[in-house]
Amino acid sequence: MLSQEIAKKINELVYAKPRTVQEIALFLKVNWRTADSYVNKIAEEQGTINCRTFREGTRGALKIVFWNT
Repeated sequence: MLSQEIAKKINELVYAKPRTVQEIALFLKVNWRTADSYVNKIAEEQGTINCRTFREGTRGALKIVFWNT
């Protein structure tokens, strides 16, 4: 469940520098799929962050979360 507290933590973490979804998951101590859903929900509702996928469709895909200016 995404609370305002978790959203604030994610926004502050990403504001400092772009992060991977895995880094956000480790910071929050949750699964990467949960962190990915949090990021997507924040991007849709607040619009403060955005996500980009590199090497999409491969096992080595990398999702970067960055501050949306």
